Amino acid sequence: MILITTIILAASFANEPVPKLSDLSWLAGSWRGQMAGGKIEEVWTPAEGGVMMGMFRMVNAKGQAVFYEFQVIEGTAQGANLKIKHFNRALKGQEAPEKFVHFILSKVTAEQALFESDGADAQSTLHYRRLPQGRLEIDFHKTEKSTGKAEKMLFTFEKAP
Repeated sequence: MILITTIILAASFANEPVPKLSDLSWLAGSWRGQMAGGKIEEVWTPAEGGVMMGMFRMVNAKGQAVFYEFQVIEGTAQGANLKIKHFNRALKGQEAPEKFVHFILSKVTAEQALFESDGADAQSTLHYRRLPQGRLEIDFHKTEKSTGKAEKMLFTFEKAP
């Protein structure tokens, strides 16, 4: 029975089109929100040259920028990949210079995109959801493989004028 179910699931996914960079056009723009008493901002460029470029900034309640991300979504023949580098206020990278966090776009619709990462240390997902009234949610989940410790964060944004 398990083998039949696996074959049916594999066949249904095989018929789905490979998620493409162009499917993410709804993400382009400036998005702003609040978190932990401070401000958050995420900006995405429209796709050009096979990539969308993004940045994330967190400003604490005292008005100081404390955290940044640089993001690139690349379109490939196999689908789209999200690469993220994290930086502190002094622009010191959290990852080694040649490293980044890598996600694969596994599912996309006109209002949602699911990115998944299965790294050596942790499994993670980033679920982008476009909501009514020009809002955006990013739901982040990460589970450490060695300890099973789970981390969840929800970012809520509104489209900036």
